[in-house]
Amino acid sequence: MKKKIFLLLIILAASIFPGNIRVEAEQASTTKEWVPQAYLPDKITSAAVAAVDRKIYVIGGTSRGRSKNTTYVYDQDSKKWTEKASIPLTVSAASVAVVGKKIYVIGGTSGSTYRKSVQIYDTQNDTWEKGIDIPTERLIFSTASVVDNRIYVMGGNNAESLSANYCYDTETKTWTKKKDLPIPSSGATSQTIDGKIYLIGGADTSIGTQPKINDSIYEYDPKRDIWLKKQNLIMGTQYLTSTVLNGKIYIMGGKTNKNDPTTKVQVYNPKDDSISDFQPFKIPRLAAGAATIGENLYIIGGQSTTNNIVIQENGIYNSVQMYSVETLDDSTGNGEDPQTSDEPTQDIKGKRAILVVTMVSGLEKEFDLSMEEVNDFISWYDQKAAGTGPARYVIDKHENNIGPFDNRKDHVIFGNILTFEVNEYSSKKAE
Repeated sequence: MKKKIFLLLIILAASIFPGNIRVEAEQASTTKEWVPQAYLPDKITSAAVAAVDRKIYVIGGTSRGRSKNTTYVYDQDSKKWTEKASIPLTVSAASVAVVGKKIYVIGGTSGSTYRKSVQIYDTQNDTWEKGIDIPTERLIFSTASVVDNRIYVMGGNNAESLSANYCYDTETKTWTKKKDLPIPSSGATSQTIDGKIYLIGGADTSIGTQPKINDSIYEYDPKRDIWLKKQNLIMGTQYLTSTVLNGKIYIMGGKTNKNDPTTKVQVYNPKDDSISDFQPFKIPRLAAGAATIGENLYIIGGQSTTNNIVIQENGIYNSVQMYSVETLDDSTGNGEDPQTSDEPTQDIKGKRAILVVTMVSGLEKEFDLSMEEVNDFISWYDQKAAGTGPARYVIDKHENNIGPFDNRKDHVIFGNILTFEVNEYSSKKAE
């Protein structure tokens, strides 16, 4: 009898307050979270992670206490990992940079062997070649960024390399020593925006369990070879990772000054020198990799343990999480391989946008494009803002005001762009 009365009360409550119940359900369904993606083929930490042509490459790293020589590539569209040509020398905790279609893996370690090598992967031909060795020792847990096809490698693991700043000219294949870092840096991260490099976090050593962890951000100007102190992080971390989206740096994870891994994500905006919190990912990790594909942020691999980074056997992840800045995702949070889902996460048929590009002259140009075309434009813009890629981007006008011509294309010059905006809509007729 009591059960029947209780059930009746629930039904009455639902009928009296249907609006409140529905609103709560809608709010829950629109909560944006980090979503599990296809697992890495192996559990990997301290890998070299880079994005080229909307694909993510995970090279080397540590698994089961040993350095690896594997090259894995993730295709966001198929949500599948495939294995490519192995890197010639096993390596972990190397710095990584992208110039054009090539990935440069610099320094690192394999067990007790410290690498000075520059290993170059051609993503178009699936081949490796050797570059010129970097002229410094114990170059592990360093970080690299690119400006004008030159790679700047910063920090390291001993007195010689902790404050080192070396520049590799990919055209002349020569190394040049630049102005030292303002502070010793091991396990930092760096990114390039508008020709400036931002060195973020890290610590004064990678030896021991209690290094002095940096909460600083420094701006490096390669043209003037000078450093400038910027905003502090909300929380300093070592062995952190980062990626760039829409002119902002997303700073992820790492080891805290309490010797714990973290799920914290911080966003640094160089335009106004501001730092803010962002949605944390779900699994605390350090020594992970990060990448941006279109409007999607990825965090890949890493580990939960805070010691023995390059020879770690336990607590290593093969998990991959994604946060879509633009679209809402199915956030089951159960860690299942999303390859089983038939639902697309991006570039739905019929989804288009008006891309409005404002030039420095004040002129506005509008283009009616598919979301795939818009994402390709954004990827080009972010890559060029990071100092690589062509200065010109060609936008197909398709059938818009084509007149008597067979086709019309607009050649947009990066240096002439002041800003741009994307206004999405759904066409009635799928393309």
